[in-house]
Amino acid sequence: MGATGFLLAVHIASGVVAVGGAGVAMGAAKGGVLHRWGGRVFATGMALACLAGLGLALIKPSLFLGVVAVFSLGLVLLGWRAIVAAPTGLDRAGAALFALLGVAMIASGPLGLVARGQGIVLAVFGVLALVLGVDDLARRGRDLRRHLQRMGGAVIAAVTAVLVVNGEALPELVRWLAPTVIGTAVIIATLRRYPPQRSVGER
Repeated sequence: MGATGFLLAVHIASGVVAVGGAGVAMGAAKGGVLHRWGGRVFATGMALACLAGLGLALIKPSLFLGVVAVFSLGLVLLGWRAIVAAPTGLDRAGAALFALLGVAMIASGPLGLVARGQGIVLAVFGVLALVLGVDDLARRGRDLRRHLQRMGGAVIAAVTAVLVVNGEALPELVRWLAPTVIGTAVIIATLRRYPPQRSVGER
């Protein structure tokens, strides 16, 4: 098995593991042992899948796949930091970079850096990155709702990756955007169960 085959296998397997971990975390009581365990499995699987995706994007140069990998990994990191600690200067810098990534993703299509269909997908993801990055700049403490939003976005990215690989019978835009539409509705419904509160650690 060559490097490409190895990275592809890691990418697919890690994505499946991440989706499984996400299912456990979402189905378990928030903050419980099972939820934290599922979250760790999800985050680890996503990190491996994203790193493997970056490797694939470098071996067979693909700006589109590389950017999606960075975007997905960024969501996991923002979601993790939102619940474990009050923001530091490094967190602010990461949020600013994520917002800038969103701007670049939105501009990639009009600038002709990616194909038209890919540009639409990156624009949708780019708006999300811009909004979440700017929102994180205002974070003052640990925040459950931000955690749910960002990890929910990362779950959407994981499901999208699995669907893109295994859903060849569906149109390309459906494979890329259907998880976002459905996942966003689920995130909104979930957030209604957790009304806005003062962030933990906020003064």
